[in-house]
Amino acid sequence: MPKRLVPVITFVTFQQKETVDIIRRAKAKGIDVTCETGPHYLVLSDADLQEDGRFKMNPPLRDAKDRDALIAGIQDGTIDMIATDHAPTVQKKRQGAWKKALSASSAWKPASQSSTPIL
Repeated sequence: MPKRLVPVITFVTFQQKETVDIIRRAKAKGIDVTCETGPHYLVLSDADLQEDGRFKMNPPLRDAKDRDALIAGIQDGTIDMIATDHAPTVQKKRQGAWKKALSASSAWKPASQSSTPIL
């Protein structure tokens, strides 16, 4: 198939080291692929989770090794974009102990107005 007919594939919301490695290898093979991560995955880790549900999100925060891999992916061009992936949730669904927090909700994700200062 001629290369011009092959679509670019974009993967979103990367937060794990393994996924960065997969994209890095794909790009090294010449596969036309792009990916993005969120600013919260670049500055927070699972160590930052709070009992009141703050910083609980879906996909969840990962450990510091994953965060460091994302930063390296930004630096070496593996990760192409930083996007907020903001999905507001009503306050009532975000309250309570983090174990009881709605797993599909975003208890805290930076909105576009706070993303740049965070980075």
